[in-house]
Amino acid sequence: ESARFTDEFIRVNRVIDQLALITFEAFSKTREQVIRQQSQALLELSTPAIKLWDRILLLPLVGVIDTARAQLIMENLLTAIVEHEARVVILDITGVPIIDTRVAHHLSKTVTSARMMGCEVVTTGISPDTAQTLTKLEVDVSALRTRGTLRAGVAEAFALLGLHVTTRD
Repeated sequence: ESARFTDEFIRVNRVIDQLALITFEAFSKTREQVIRQQSQALLELSTPAIKLWDRILLLPLVGVIDTARAQLIMENLLTAIVEHEARVVILDITGVPIIDTRVAHHLSKTVTSARMMGCEVVTTGISPDTAQTLTKLEVDVSALRTRGTLRAGVAEAFALLGLHVTTRD
């Protein structure tokens, strides 16, 4: 009788262990899915294309740009160009901490894609350190239209469209 009780006890413990494992796996899968969804939502929020003026978009970039984010940036920008019938995009990289050859390549592809959509791109916010780094790495930025500040980039965008800002009398 004691041996039978022990066997039943072991069997019940195995069933409970299996149920616990199944429950934990389901919890883990659900949690991973939620984390992926939140990560995707954060990525989308971190690449806003803002209508600054008629036919002018502003794309302020903040944070590290990896391959997945670079692809999302390009997709969001091209969609916004079509939606807003943009002719000029200001790509502000002031908030990007590191610009290396990989990031420069991604940005160059984004600029080329925007041009294919009939849009001029003005890149702003290149820091002195970034300029030196890109020069040392011999990254070709000759195709980029750059301005030092966002303000200068906005002025360039207006000039490209033949717009002028004047004061009221």
